[in-house]
Amino acid sequence: MDLNLETFLHGGQTGLRLVGRLNGATALPLEQWLQHHGEPSPGVWDISGLHYVSSAGLRVLLAHEKRRRKLGAAPTMLVGLQPAVREVLVITGLGDFWPQLAELPAAGPAPAIVPGEATAGDSGGARLVCDASGAVVADAWACSTGTTTTNGKGGTTGKDGTTGKDGTTGHTGHTGHAGNGGTLVRWQQAAGTAASLTQLRVAFGRGGLGARRATAAAQPVDFFHLPGVLALRHADGESDTLLVANPAERFVRLEEAWAFAGSPAGLLQLRVALASEALVAAIGQVMPGPWYGVLAAAPMGEGACLSVSVLPPAAAGEPAMGCSVPVTGLDFAELASVTSLDTVLDLLAAVVGEGLAPGLPSEFPAGTWLWVWAVAAPVAAAYHGLTLDAPEADDDTELLVRTLYADCKHVQLARLSGGFSAATWLVASSDAAGRQHLPTVLKVGPPAMMNRENAAHEKYVRPFILNNASVALGNATQGDSVGLRYNFVGITGDTQGLQTLMRRWNAGEGAAVTTLFGQLARTTLRPWYGQARRQPARLYALHTPLHLFTGLLGVARDFLPHDLQQRRLFCAPLGRELPNPWWFLEHRWSRLHEHTIDCPVAITHGDLNLNNVLSDERGNLYVIDFSETRERSVASDFARNEPVFLLEQATLENDEDEARFLRDVERCYRLPAGAGGLLPALPQTLETVDAKRLAFLREQRQLASDYLGADAPLQAWLLPVLEWTLPITLFGNRPERLRRTATWVAALQLELLQAVAQEAAEDFA
Repeated sequence: MDLNLETFLHGGQTGLRLVGRLNGATALPLEQWLQHHGEPSPGVWDISGLHYVSSAGLRVLLAHEKRRRKLGAAPTMLVGLQPAVREVLVITGLGDFWPQLAELPAAGPAPAIVPGEATAGDSGGARLVCDASGAVVADAWACSTGTTTTNGKGGTTGKDGTTGKDGTTGHTGHTGHAGNGGTLVRWQQAAGTAASLTQLRVAFGRGGLGARRATAAAQPVDFFHLPGVLALRHADGESDTLLVANPAERFVRLEEAWAFAGSPAGLLQLRVALASEALVAAIGQVMPGPWYGVLAAAPMGEGACLSVSVLPPAAAGEPAMGCSVPVTGLDFAELASVTSLDTVLDLLAAVVGEGLAPGLPSEFPAGTWLWVWAVAAPVAAAYHGLTLDAPEADDDTELLVRTLYADCKHVQLARLSGGFSAATWLVASSDAAGRQHLPTVLKVGPPAMMNRENAAHEKYVRPFILNNASVALGNATQGDSVGLRYNFVGITGDTQGLQTLMRRWNAGEGAAVTTLFGQLARTTLRPWYGQARRQPARLYALHTPLHLFTGLLGVARDFLPHDLQQRRLFCAPLGRELPNPWWFLEHRWSRLHEHTIDCPVAITHGDLNLNNVLSDERGNLYVIDFSETRERSVASDFARNEPVFLLEQATLENDEDEARFLRDVERCYRLPAGAGGLLPALPQTLETVDAKRLAFLREQRQLASDYLGADAPLQAWLLPVLEWTLPITLFGNRPERLRRTATWVAALQLELLQAVAQEAAEDFA
C-alpha cells in the first residue's frame, strides 16, 4: 500500500495527514516532502489512517522532530494512533516522546476557559484563553500543560526542596514542553563575562563591545538584541542600530543582562490598553509564573514600539525592567498569522529602528502582541553559559573558545608548549549533562601562521599521516588571532591517559619516551622521511633562524655583553677564541641563501619537539602543530631536539657549571679524523648531561644519520641545529646565564660547520 500525504490547517498550525503504510519504500517520499516544505512544519500529524510504521519510517519522524525542537518549536502532536503504530512506539521506547490526542478537536475556537482550567489536560493545540476581565487573549501555541519543569527548563521534574538531575534545587515550574521549556537567564555583576550574540538570542541589559575586557569596561552601553540586529544606547545618550554579521563570533561583555532562551510559553494580545504596572497581573490570569520575560510589539501612532522586559513577582522585591526601540513598517496582521518564534524574530529584526530607550513604556495599547516566557525562577548565567577554566588564556583566546566550543558546557585548557608566535592548548570539555567529550587541541596564532597550518594539513598531513595527526574541526577569528580546533581521528575510547611526550619525560619516563620517539620517526612519519630525495637544496635559506625569530639579532645586541660586530669572540670558560655566530648570521648567512647543497630533502614537521607529540594509554601516538611543515633537510626534525636536550635542560648555577658544560659540548661537536660525512659520535658519558638526556640525544643523531645516509654533507644536519640553538638567546622563560651560554654553544657548532663546509669558512669571498 502506498502512503498518501495531505496537508491541513488546525488552530493556526500546519498539519500533515498520513494514510497507508510508512515503511522503507514510502519513508523517502515523506522525507523529501519534509525537506521541501521546510521546518518546523508540520506541527500536527494526523495518523489515524496510518496502519503500519517501520523503523525506517520512524527514523524520518524522529529526524523531523529533532530538527523542529532544535529550532525552538513545540513538539509535534500525534493524533489518532492505531494499535499497531502505538505498539511500535512502545517497543522502541518512544511511547511518550510525542504528545498524543485520540482525535482532532472540532474546528473553530474553543469556548473561553476560566482561569485555572488551562492547567490540566491541555495538549498544546491552538486554544483561546481569556482572563476574567477580558483584557488579554492568549493563543497557547507554544505551551503544553501538565508537565512540570525544573527552574523553567523542560525535560526534568523537580519538586520544592528536592534535587533535580542536573544537581540544582528543584522548583515546581511553569508548564512547558519537556526538553523545550523557555528559560529566563540572568547575568548579574558578571564582571565582563563574554556572551555571543547567538547565545543571547533575545536579550537586553548593559555591557560593552570589543574583544578586550578593559576596552569593553571603558565604554559601556545599554543594548537590546534580536537575532540579526543589535540596538545600542551610549553613555552620551546617542543611539544606533547595527545589523550583525557572524553573530556566533560577535560578543558583548556583560555587566548585567537578561536573556530569553528556548521557546516562549505563549502568545498574548491585549484587548484593552494596560499600564505597565498592571501587566504582571493581567498576564498572570492566563499564564503560570511568577517570573515573566516579555517581548512586546505595540502599535504606536504611525509606527510601533518593540519592547523587551522582565517582570518579577512582587515577592522578589525587584522592579520591572526593560527597554524599547521604535519599529517602522511592521505588519501586525502578519504577526497574528505566524506561530514560529523564529519567523516572528525575523519580522521584528527587519524593521527595528534607532532610538533605544531604557525602561518600559508607561502604557501598552490595545492590540499589543506579547510573547511571554513564564518561569518559576530565572536561571543564573553560570548555568546557561559556557564555563571556562583557563587562567593563562588572554581575552582573544577566551572568545575563540566560546566560539569554537559553543557546543560545550565546561572547557578546561592546558598549555602544551611555550610557543613563540602561537599558543597550543590541550582541551578537555564536557556537555551540559556532564558527559566528557573526546579531547581536542586548540591552536591560537596570527592569521599568516594559521593559514600555513591549514595549507600544510591539506598538502602534507592529510595524504600521509591522517590517523596519527590532529584534524581541523573548525576555525574562528578574534582581533588579530585565529583559532583552530582539532580532534584526533584515532581516539575513540577512554582518553584519560592522553598527554604530551614532554609531560611523560618530566614524569621520569625517559626511556619510554626515547623508544616512542624512535617509533614515531621510523614508523608513523616514515611516509614523510622515507621519501627523501637527493637534490640541490638552498639549505641556508631553508634553515635560517630569522624565518620565525625576526627580531633575534636585535635581542642579541641588547642582551649580550659582547661586541657582536667582531668576527671572533674570546670564550673565557674555554680559554680560547671561537667564531662569532651573530656576525656570521648577520653578514654571511643571508649571502648564502642562494647557495645550493646536494642533500636528501623530505617533508618534515618543522617543530617536532616533545610538546607536539601526544600518546595515549595504549601507546598510540598523535602529532599536532603543522604550521611549519614543508620540505627541507630530512635531518631537521631530529636536529631540532638537540639544543632542547643538550642546552635548554642544562643546569648552570655558576661559572664553574658553565665551564664544565661547555667542555662537554666541545666534545659533542668534535669531528673525528676520517669521519667523512658521518655525524660526530656522542661520547659514552658526559659530566653535565645525565644518561637519560644523552640516550635521547644519541637516538636523535642516529635517526638523522639513518635518513641522511653515510655520504650526506654535514651542513644538512648542522644548519638545522644552529637554526634552533641561536633563538634560545631570546627565550625569556630561560635563565639569563643559559641564554648567554647559547652563544658559545652556537659558536662551537659554527666552528664545526666551517671545518667541513667551504662556503662557511671565514675566508669565503
